[in-house]
Amino acid sequence: ADILTRYLTQNLDRCNAGYLLCLCTGIKMSEVCSLKDSDIDLENDRIHIQRTMRRALEGNTRSSTFATTDYPEDYYGNRYLKLPVKLSVLLWTILRQTKEDVYFLSGKPESSISPRTYQDRFKKLLPEIGLPDELNFHMLRNTFAWMWLLRGDDLESLTYVMGYKNAQVTMLTYAPLLEHLKIRLPGCAKFLTLSDRGHLPET
Repeated sequence: ADILTRYLTQNLDRCNAGYLLCLCTGIKMSEVCSLKDSDIDLENDRIHIQRTMRRALEGNTRSSTFATTDYPEDYYGNRYLKLPVKLSVLLWTILRQTKEDVYFLSGKPESSISPRTYQDRFKKLLPEIGLPDELNFHMLRNTFAWMWLLRGDDLESLTYVMGYKNAQVTMLTYAPLLEHLKIRLPGCAKFLTLSDRGHLPET
């Protein structure tokens, strides 16, 4: 049941650590792709989500290239998230090896990995470790939120963690699925073994 987490921790590199971050914090694929080493504060076990990655615009159409965009300071997507201690320890093994500010996934200062490429890598990984093909990257974020709600944790905190505008959006997104997931999700999501209850807004 914990195949994914075991594989990622035993084969830890920047890409696999990024998958763990999404499993344990619920951040978006576009956010982990634009994450920098300097956004991760291991002394305080927290991560600052302050930018995203979107397709660049060429005239009135979106191009095939991606560009990072900073969130305004007062934007609801700009948030601090608590990291599970176990995950902080794993990230330390990666971050201690770099001396400059680089994009987390690529380890390079000038560019990261695009969301499309990162998602493709995830899809290729699943059958290699015996997980079903129907899993996709966004399901990792959804599973984090569903498990939060199934534990009975409060909706306002989840809204902050997921970077939604308000609690109504959060409820509309996840509440209709709760009854169905109470039966199916526990058996499908036990790989969230690094997760804990510490994902709370900064005070």
